Amino acid sequence: MILNPYQCASVPRTTACKVCHGLAKLTAVVDFSRCGADALAGRKVDPYDGTPVYYYLCQGCGFCFTRAFDHWTTGDF
Repeated sequence: MILNPYQCASVPRTTACKVCHGLAKLTAVVDFSRCGADALAGRKVDPYDGTPVYYYLCQGCGFCFTRAFDHWTTGDF
């Protein structure tokens, strides 16, 4: 098994919102390979990567976000 160096070791069920610092709950998981081309084509275009990206939804302001890329550098993007 190849581990993704950008993946969190553990996924907390709650975290602080990046906008208002309110309570954000784990709300969704999406494969890393999902992209806008999938939506445009109406189907999955690229093969699945197998790396989960977890998303949180703030209970206060409604902001949806992930922490999966918080430590990425400009070069990583």
